[in-house]
Amino acid sequence: MGDLVSILRQNWTLFEAHIPTIEWATGLMDVIERSRNVIMHSGTLNRTDIERVGMNIRDWIKQVGA
Repeated sequence: MGDLVSILRQNWTLFEAHIPTIEWATGLMDVIERSRNVIMHSGTLNRTDIERVGMNIRDWIKQVGA
């Protein structure tokens, strides 16, 4: 996820019409990355965490499209 933020920053002129601010994208990626790290290290997410990931993904899709 950190690499995605770096790509956004380095190519901001290509993304700025679709993403409100780089801070918005960074915050969203940080939240999703925390859950991703739990899963990738053999952990499990509780229902609240799963709902939070879903909410963030829906926010992303609403903002930039699928």
